[in-house]
Amino acid sequence: MGRPPATRAGPRLLLAAVAVFLVLARGSASAAGQAELTVQLGHASGVYDVAWAPGDQQIATIGFDRTVRLWDTATGAELRSLGLPGSGKPAQMSSVVFLPSGELAAIGGPDGGLTIWSLTTGAVERQLSLPLGQTTTIAASSRGRFVAMGDDEGQLGLYSLADEESRVCDTGLERVEVVSFLPRADGLVLALDRSGEARTIGPDCSVLGRSPPVAHRLLAARADADGTSMMFRTE
Repeated sequence: MGRPPATRAGPRLLLAAVAVFLVLARGSASAAGQAELTVQLGHASGVYDVAWAPGDQQIATIGFDRTVRLWDTATGAELRSLGLPGSGKPAQMSSVVFLPSGELAAIGGPDGGLTIWSLTTGAVERQLSLPLGQTTTIAASSRGRFVAMGDDEGQLGLYSLADEESRVCDTGLERVEVVSFLPRADGLVLALDRSGEARTIGPDCSVLGRSPPVAHRLLAARADADGTSMMFRTE
């Protein structure tokens, strides 16, 4: 099913000091069957969240310096950067995800802030605030029509890029650790808590399904291409 999604729940991947380490399979390295390690020094402090672009040619990182940076995985070059809005909350309450086109990224900030960032122009295309608690996770639907954000109060924020409408849903979970859109049902979101207990949420906030806990601590989850089963990563 491909590479599992970058973890955006529970303990995050915090890379030491100011470096972002990318494992890049370059031509010379791949010829010898080896992966090449490249060090990126763009952030002024540690890195909190990482997202891969469709096609794996770019990644985006969020640092504790409150910036989002776009990197070329082939050359290791920094392509763009964006300062996160606000200054009252630390960057560890932020998450980033690419939209399927690879031309836009959605950035979930503290207290329900949502930024849609153009990766081709570097401009902020949309910026809004949803009435959420602290952002825990973010996901984009497979067709790029919806963005979902979870928070530490069990709420799910849904934003439609097509009509620019948003709503906040009560999942009934204590905390939303992971969100994942069902691939063949655009707009249906699977929200999971730390134990893997899940709710299937519709675009109108209706709870369409429930499942019991599956793990001691859930780190990531992804639906398969048919939307009939889930892959989990746990502690």
